[in-house]
Amino acid sequence: MSGRASRDKGRRGHTAFAALLAERDWVAAETQAGQKAEDFLAVDPAGIVYAVEVKNTVSSGPEHLRQAKEQAHKRGKGVRWLLAWHIPGESSWLVRRQGAKPVVWHAGES
Repeated sequence: MSGRASRDKGRRGHTAFAALLAERDWVAAETQAGQKAEDFLAVDPAGIVYAVEVKNTVSSGPEHLRQAKEQAHKRGKGVRWLLAWHIPGESSWLVRRQGAKPVVWHAGES
């Protein structure tokens, strides 16, 4: 996949997951996305801030979890990590976040 196509696919994943968060009353704030920063920050209904890493890929591995943890750590105390992986062919996401068990979230369910 070309660089532009890959970036476009990533941007679609970010947009779709941010919409899923909004369905659950989370607030997402765009940051400077890239290899050195999270995709965006999000605040859950309890006021907990997460550094969000979104993966719109065929598979997700330990390197993605490590990346999510490192990015939250760079943000400092009080910011937790969240890794969201889009399950191919579905409207569902595997959501792993600091302090919670992994769950599957489905679009349209809040």
